[in-house]
Amino acid sequence: MFGWVGRMVRKALCTIKEFAASFPTIYDAFYFLGASTLEEMIEREAQIAMARPSRRPDTGPACDGQGPPAYMVFDVETDGGSPKQLAIQLAFIVFDAEHRELFRFDKLLKLPSGKKINYHSIKIHQITDNLLRLRGVDPQPELLTFFEWVDKVKANLGHVVAHNAAFDSACITNTAAQNAMTQELTAHECFCTMRSATPFCGLTNKRGQSKAPKNSELYEILHGHPTNARLHDALEDVRVTASSFKAGCERGWWTLV
Repeated sequence: MFGWVGRMVRKALCTIKEFAASFPTIYDAFYFLGASTLEEMIEREAQIAMARPSRRPDTGPACDGQGPPAYMVFDVETDGGSPKQLAIQLAFIVFDAEHRELFRFDKLLKLPSGKKINYHSIKIHQITDNLLRLRGVDPQPELLTFFEWVDKVKANLGHVVAHNAAFDSACITNTAAQNAMTQELTAHECFCTMRSATPFCGLTNKRGQSKAPKNSELYEILHGHPTNARLHDALEDVRVTASSFKAGCERGWWTLV
């Protein structure tokens, strides 16, 4: 009896912690629970809307690249939906031929009305429905910006880079279609660091068969130490992939052209 009660109490406490963690700050949780007037909530929502729509401040250096774009690296976090997953965070960085940043982008994208993020996906990337409600933006103009940069890079004969490009490009295409856009991105149009690096990494699975490297594994192989990035944040994953792409170029695994 007491054991059952104890388990229920622990489960409830865990739920409370997860609930609180779904808000950017504890103050947002208090607002949500009614510790404010309607006017205060509206004012708070306006302040949040004016803030940068991402999970945390971007502490990266200012973009200092020059000249035409040589390649761009992108990544998405998704809602975990079935059968077609939608992007809820899109990040990409555009680089010049000297691997200097030309442009950096990171946004949370709203889901269609009525759609929710899969619980198991939340456990991975920590993006909650409430966070998306507070900081998410309309996907269509952000995707237009993304495709504009894709076109600029391709026009300069550059690479559109992703780790596991088949998955990320499909999510981009699904999200565009969901928002009544005709633009598409296929894996064939992308340079996949995961697949391109597999022959060089020498990794095997439990059956002794060749295995594609995870983003973190590829980084460690190329740099000799683990990454300290917060993985499963699209912008952090982009930085890891970009660093590996650059290191692969320096080792002669692949080239910019």
